Amino acid sequence: MANAVRTVSRAAIYCRGGSHEAQGRLCKEEILAHENWTLADTYADAEIPDSQIRDSRTAFNRMLEDCRKGKLDKIVTMSVSRFARNLPDGLAILRELAAAGVTVHFVKESIDTESLLTQAVRE
Repeated sequence: MANAVRTVSRAAIYCRGGSHEAQGRLCKEEILAHENWTLADTYADAEIPDSQIRDSRTAFNRMLEDCRKGKLDKIVTMSVSRFARNLPDGLAILRELAAAGVTVHFVKESIDTESLLTQAVRE
């Protein structure tokens, strides 16, 4: 019997706001809870006013660039509000990431875009 091929997802943690350590710790625990996820990198931005969020998230932008380069398979973030404050921008980013083969896991909401994409393809 042939061995099953196991895919390992290179997961990155994204934190934003004043509680980087707590967010990072919870996201790392989530990664460790999945044996096929491995921690690739951590990206953290300071708290940024909503009006400046698009241009000021240097770590977020660096993470997106790493996704475009194929360095990451999954982003693990504490919550939807830590990832994007603006729904249209957030959806556009999720679409771009999906096109690049990158999924996002939101710990607090227990949402993983990988499951959502799989479900959408089946329907």
